[in-house]
Amino acid sequence: MKIKRIFAASLAAVMVLSSFSALADGERPKTGDSLILDGVEDIYGGGTDVSNRPETLRPMEKLGLGGVAVRMDGYTFISWRWLGTESASTRYNVYKTLGSEWALCNSEPLRNTSFTDLSDKYDLYKIVPVRDGKEIEDEAEEVTVWDKNYMDIPIQTPPDNEVNGEKYSYAPGDASVGDLDGDGEWEIVLKWDPSNAKDTSKAGFTGECLIDAYKLDGTRLWRINLGPNIRSGAHDTQFMVYDFDCDGKAEIAMRTADGTVAGDGSVIGDKDANYAVKDNGKNLSGPLYLTVFKGEDGSVIDTTDYYPQTQGKTEDGYEWDVITWGDDPNGEWGNRCERYLACVAYLDGQKPSMVFARGYYYGPGGDIGGRTAIAAFDLVDGKIVKHWFFDTLDKQYRDDKTLIGQGNHSMSTADVDYDGCDEIIYGSLAVDNDGTPLYSTGLGHGDAQHVSDLVPDRPGLEVYSCHEDPAMPYGYEMRDARTGELLFGAKTGTDNGRACAGDIDPRYRGAESWSSAGIMTAADGTVISDSYTVPINFMCYWDGDLGREILDNIYVSKWNYDLQKAETIFTATGCTSVNGTKSTPALSADLFGDWREEIMFPTKDGKNLRIFTTTEPTAYKIPTLMHDIQYRMHIAYQNTCYNQPPHLSYYLGYDTENVPVPMMYTAGDNAKNSDKGKWGISDVYAGEKVELAIGSPTAIANGVPMRIDNDNTDVVPVIDENDRTLVPLRFIAEAFGCKVDWRADSQGIDIIDKNSKEIQMYIGRQQYEIGRDDGYTAGPHGGMVRVFAVEAYKEMDTAPVIMNDRTFVPLRVFAESFGNKVYWNDGLITVSDTTQTFTDEAAAARLNEITSAPVPKKIERIAINGIGDKYYDDQLDVYGVTASSNDGNKEEGAVDLDINTRWSAWGANTLVVDLGDEPKKVTAVAIAHWKGNERVYPFTIEYSLDGENWTTALEKSQNTGESDSFEKFVLAEPVTAKYIRYSGDGATDPSKNYCHISEIAILGE
Repeated sequence: MKIKRIFAASLAAVMVLSSFSALADGERPKTGDSLILDGVEDIYGGGTDVSNRPETLRPMEKLGLGGVAVRMDGYTFISWRWLGTESASTRYNVYKTLGSEWALCNSEPLRNTSFTDLSDKYDLYKIVPVRDGKEIEDEAEEVTVWDKNYMDIPIQTPPDNEVNGEKYSYAPGDASVGDLDGDGEWEIVLKWDPSNAKDTSKAGFTGECLIDAYKLDGTRLWRINLGPNIRSGAHDTQFMVYDFDCDGKAEIAMRTADGTVAGDGSVIGDKDANYAVKDNGKNLSGPLYLTVFKGEDGSVIDTTDYYPQTQGKTEDGYEWDVITWGDDPNGEWGNRCERYLACVAYLDGQKPSMVFARGYYYGPGGDIGGRTAIAAFDLVDGKIVKHWFFDTLDKQYRDDKTLIGQGNHSMSTADVDYDGCDEIIYGSLAVDNDGTPLYSTGLGHGDAQHVSDLVPDRPGLEVYSCHEDPAMPYGYEMRDARTGELLFGAKTGTDNGRACAGDIDPRYRGAESWSSAGIMTAADGTVISDSYTVPINFMCYWDGDLGREILDNIYVSKWNYDLQKAETIFTATGCTSVNGTKSTPALSADLFGDWREEIMFPTKDGKNLRIFTTTEPTAYKIPTLMHDIQYRMHIAYQNTCYNQPPHLSYYLGYDTENVPVPMMYTAGDNAKNSDKGKWGISDVYAGEKVELAIGSPTAIANGVPMRIDNDNTDVVPVIDENDRTLVPLRFIAEAFGCKVDWRADSQGIDIIDKNSKEIQMYIGRQQYEIGRDDGYTAGPHGGMVRVFAVEAYKEMDTAPVIMNDRTFVPLRVFAESFGNKVYWNDGLITVSDTTQTFTDEAAAARLNEITSAPVPKKIERIAINGIGDKYYDDQLDVYGVTASSNDGNKEEGAVDLDINTRWSAWGANTLVVDLGDEPKKVTAVAIAHWKGNERVYPFTIEYSLDGENWTTALEKSQNTGESDSFEKFVLAEPVTAKYIRYSGDGATDPSKNYCHISEIAILGE
């Protein structure tokens, strides 16, 4: 049966490569094109039969509620986990105390997993689950309030050292988490990277790779030194933190060698052996091991031989060495053979296995031209036991060229055939849970891949990936994760290095996908954008909706489909990303609080790991992502090689209809969920709501107190002479995600919701129009005009008016036009997309809370570069930055006081720096061009007071081409400006025609 599957896989590869799209060869897709491929059918005779998936429960960590509380402006935001073992009927009570007695915060048990206390004076809260009307006190969790939206975990920087005459220092790198001591709380495992770490393609010595474990309070549990025979670099040490023996405490598994020092000081193998000296820093002759360390103290549980070693022979006598992986002894000796990967998978569907791999390239060396080897092991009774080995060097696979050269710089795991066991997605190659090939697309190597239910309208999981070989017929593609059948894709003719996938655009069903080729597609293959404006390194769930946000460098961004660009919504201030140009966090995962993800970065001084948590409200109650088996496995391998964001086993996006009950039980007590199957999205949705009070300048939006008008506290809800409630339009509209346009010539108001439904009102006019926003079309006198398709004319009891220089509209007309419901009780107003009811006593109490709550502080503009050391004493603050384009390296990278980040855009482009509300005197501009020691960038500097009319401040100039640090350009005379614009021509080298700025500093007073 397995042989038949291999033949079928080879046939699938041929069919894939012979399929075609509507595009001509080499034609670049345009917005609106469909990339769906023709001529490919599912050779397995139908889609994945999800209904046949066995109800197999898998063991996972027993976690606590993971509560977090953050003090905000006049209130406290509290959130906690909905555990995978808890029924949807579970409710929660929140208590607070000043030290002596607990006071209940909520009037009735909460169905949601977050709460806002309209107070900022309490330092301690307690969350208590409620089941069947009874509080479960032994599962309660006390939470101390954070003063900021992050916690700092102090880490212990290793001392500087020296190797082969070269001095080096250490910086924190990738991190992972596991419950190392079984207390229901995560511990952090951190890799320290020496400053001389190297890619495996480079020769030379590196410092020793170090692995630490920390409690969340900064207590260091242990340090492992991998020794001189394990090189330091992204491809070398993949450390898997997971509870492999299912005893409730996590272990750490990684590749080791002679001289590795465990956390308890014991040494693996020969402590004096140093094989790196024989091959210019690489261990190409000494033994390699696989070691599992105890999570509590870092001691060795067991060590076995790593498979495969650098030299050896197969069962039929075929000998191998470095050249077998395709390495060229006259060139890249020790490159392809030193590409290591690792992951975690439940290969038997019942317990986790550790999976370690070596090699994924084609190469000029050897008679095979490449090699892929994957080894799976289990931890049984304290011993590492072989599960299976897959090796393309074995006799049965040795002549099958479709199985080599198909690996990525990452590997993924998922149950793609719904048999209850996990498969390995190695890149273009997929390996079944029993270690036999499942399929190979033949499209070759790529850096990034994403495995999840990306196309929810078809059964099963999908893979989105990019490919580096310009000759391949597809530079990026979406495929069925089980069969390898291509769904859509296009040829790029380039080395397409990075790719990303997730639901970021609410207009299209399913996940969007994009790559460094610059093409964004919907789940059905429709091209959404053909511009290079979306970062492609990472993703996270951050704000309150079900869409995913873009995480790149220290910035979280939201896709603005109107402007066709990603806009920054959060900055991890004071931090730096890791992994060089990959610009990833040390870790991103659902670590605590509700289902949204936390992001972990090292602080710029390298002394702390800073974990940020979101304080955005959410109306959704989703089980903790860490109790989704696939997501948890993805967290374990996130540190592997080129880090990839984790993905769930199900589709979670704007149009999610169902959330599956987690298929897990907790190790130790075997607790499991009493619910079965799935929950409808309405079962886990508490509703969006805004609460107002007549005459109050404060409103409560999803529990968060907000100013109704940032500039004027006289702007409040009122009752007019017709006994109708009028509310400030912009506040209430934006609270429900609507856009507002003001037409001054006609005093018209356009309100458009996220589904393009629109109402048009006019000041002083009771008639209004309901219709749809149909986008823009060419106007009769040039330019573009918006098209409004009227569907109905209606009459309201009272007309919109202008008061305090703000537009007020009838609340009920606005709310009901967009499907919301209004609740009124003696001055308390609630607008919600779900039905809200209060007793008179509860309504009076809530009204009193709103009217007595302190008015939130006015939101002031904050300088982007206001925190941190500036490069010049006379460097001006920057309050905003925009660019005509970017290639995913966003414009914030040019003004963030970090010369290691950058803004990049292909060809001629502009960068506009906002100096604030008051004009500044500008005397000079200092610019550090990225790779400025290799390239010349011509540019002009202009200035403006209004951002529209520009005057030249510095005639055409250019950098010297000799420095990648700052070069200063003094203006002929000082100028007064609120905006400075860099207008660049791109590099003078046509093949590298980018605008690249690592940092720009505006100097003046």
